[in-house]
Amino acid sequence: MFANHRFARHLAITLALVLVLFGCLPLAARATGEGSEGFQTTEGSQTTEGFEELRKAARPSTAGDLQVIGTQLCDSQGEAVVLRGASTHGLQWYPQYVNDELFGQLATEWDCNLVRLAMYSKDYCEGKNKEEILKTLHRGIDACIANDMYVLVDWHILEDSDPNENIEQAKAFFDQISREYAGVPNLIYEICNEPNGETTWADVKAYSEQVIPVIRANSPHAVIIVGTTTYDRDLKIAFRNPLEFDNIMYTLHFYVATHREDLQGELLDALDAGLPVFITECGLSEASGDGQVDFDSAVTWFNILHEHQLSFVIWSLSNKAETSAFIKPTSNATTHLDDSDLTPVGLWSRSLIQGADPASIPLPDLDAQGQLIKTSPDWMDKLDGPGIRSAQAWPYLAGGSLAIALLATVLPLLMRGGSHDKTKTYDEFVHATRAKVKGAPKLTSPLAPRIFIFLSSLFTLIYLAWRVCFSVPVENGWIAIAGNLILLVVEVFGFVESIIHYDSISGISEHPLPKIAPEEYPDVDIFISTYNEPCDLLRRTINGCNHLRYPDKRKVHVWLCDDNRRPEMRALAEQMGVGYFDRPDNKGAKAGNLNHALSLTSAPYIVTLDADMIVRSDFLL
Repeated sequence: MFANHRFARHLAITLALVLVLFGCLPLAARATGEGSEGFQTTEGSQTTEGFEELRKAARPSTAGDLQVIGTQLCDSQGEAVVLRGASTHGLQWYPQYVNDELFGQLATEWDCNLVRLAMYSKDYCEGKNKEEILKTLHRGIDACIANDMYVLVDWHILEDSDPNENIEQAKAFFDQISREYAGVPNLIYEICNEPNGETTWADVKAYSEQVIPVIRANSPHAVIIVGTTTYDRDLKIAFRNPLEFDNIMYTLHFYVATHREDLQGELLDALDAGLPVFITECGLSEASGDGQVDFDSAVTWFNILHEHQLSFVIWSLSNKAETSAFIKPTSNATTHLDDSDLTPVGLWSRSLIQGADPASIPLPDLDAQGQLIKTSPDWMDKLDGPGIRSAQAWPYLAGGSLAIALLATVLPLLMRGGSHDKTKTYDEFVHATRAKVKGAPKLTSPLAPRIFIFLSSLFTLIYLAWRVCFSVPVENGWIAIAGNLILLVVEVFGFVESIIHYDSISGISEHPLPKIAPEEYPDVDIFISTYNEPCDLLRRTINGCNHLRYPDKRKVHVWLCDDNRRPEMRALAEQMGVGYFDRPDNKGAKAGNLNHALSLTSAPYIVTLDADMIVRSDFLL
């Protein structure tokens, strides 16, 4: 058994902390959404005769190097092909979905033959995790190659609205990638996503005329896709003044709940004018990527794309808390997506990519306004995926922490009860002694501090469990992880130290004063030692001693012990009515001074004070 139950309590708290930190991981993992939204059933097969040919997805292993003939994307033999795929969200924010296992599922179960890797250029050019972003990009390209899919390398300008803003870095980036993958038929290059703001088509052309030759020097026949102004929604100016390069396509972006007949007309006019168009980004929501989902408009749009055999990429392969995301914010799945992991948009998009007729795809439950029926409270809309998962995990973290806190409270008591050790703490000794004295007042230990310590420990355990489960930045590399874990260790030690401290001070009991008759109070000698301190300082100390509370003040004897034999000190003692001692030498220094005073007095209790000590009035009591 433990030699000291207080040590046992501290040890139990530490063990409990370790248990909750490592034990809550599986608990938190359970706090994910389960089941899928209800879908309205429709009669008939999801794949109709008009869409049957889309089931034969073009693959690099069979279609080879792509080329542009007229308005059509074609394989190496000149046969028309259609690429259907999914776009990642920003690689720096959702790198967990860029892996070989998930891309393998997209290629086989989803019949996907294209993945777009959205690399936000502003963060890349500003050096925010540049190496990690490149590492994720390479992982995505290699996964597409391994799973026989085409890959769209997207220089995703957005906040940097004019591509010329970072043109030198863009040239260096495309030179590096096209050199590393020269001769690989899988790569398609999207050199400027969504030029916007004050950017003109002349700006985009000037940028393209510098970047395209860089790619062509390494990959002479690669298909290159050029963005258009006004967030890739201005095709007219492109077909009036096209680029003078081969194997070039132009992109149109649309979101079905925002863009309808006007942008559909823009697309049809461009195709009639002979402009090759590739839909490198589209979504089933509003243009913000969030808000309303319009499945009726989606049917119209994708029928147009099918009719003209246009390739498309749907936004987005992420669990961001917005309606365009394929994956539920509550899902922890990253390598394989079940139906329960997918949002209504994800389920609908999967069927579309698989080649189903848009009109035959089952619809999710909608309200009277055509909105998706919400399955989560409004406050979750303001959280990102990790935020939602941590919020839903809170009951598990709190329950586990509560159990550990109760265990840490009860375990020391059980250990104490079973201990054979007879060594007692001071409080235990006083309690035991008073219990034997008839009529002795009981010692009390306040309950409020202990409640405070328990609640403080409980909430800190919940916080530390959250830190372990949700705050370690595993996506930001080993330096960030190491720094975070070091801080976590400091927080754990700080918590353990605070518990030991609070546990110690909570053991302080209120010791009632014994009932003693005035005549039973003993004599007390108070020695104030001094050597070279000024009189004014000693005056205050003596004044405090002269005002001490005591039943019979005649029993309190104040002595000024002067080790420097100063006449002014003797005069001060006489003036304030206290005794005075000096001695012929300073042998033994301060200890000698006090020992000399002891030899001249006889009180059974002694108080020794330095020259600058002012006692409280109830000090003797």
